[in-house]
Amino acid sequence: MGFFEAIGGTKTLILAALAIAIAWYLHRLSKKEKQADVSARLTAETLAATPDEELVNAVVRDLLDSCERARQGGRLPWSAPDMYRMVAHWSNPQVNVYAVWVAVKEAENGGVAGMKASPSGAFFDLSADGFAQIGATACEAAFRAEDEAAFAAALAAEDPLNLCVEYIRDNADAFAEG
Repeated sequence: MGFFEAIGGTKTLILAALAIAIAWYLHRLSKKEKQADVSARLTAETLAATPDEELVNAVVRDLLDSCERARQGGRLPWSAPDMYRMVAHWSNPQVNVYAVWVAVKEAENGGVAGMKASPSGAFFDLSADGFAQIGATACEAAFRAEDEAAFAAALAAEDPLNLCVEYIRDNADAFAEG
């Protein structure tokens, strides 16, 4: 007597096959939903409606998604996301916000030296320029000097991610589609 006959026969076999088919369908459906999320762009309306405390992360998420959108659309000569190569496709304000965000996040994890030693080190000069463009001049000076203590103090004093909010609002057309 076979396994399925021992636990219920043909009905059990049909139920098992049905369960596998449903699991496969749900898996495919979830992949399509994730791809649909990536294809959604920030519009002027969604950008304007995004609260200040969520704005920088929404913009960065859109920039990260832009790399995936380009990869899926076959517009990239490489297959894996490469943010440093992707910045060539962005506007100057987009590069400034992304580079500042990278530097701030890296500073939280390992400081300026940690950033330079990481793959994010490729963004070092772009980050310094980004600090200047958003008005965080003390951050720019300390960052370029690679002075950890001065950079930490400048981050606390200038709050560059908060400065990015105003910068994004002032340059909304560079961050929103249509």
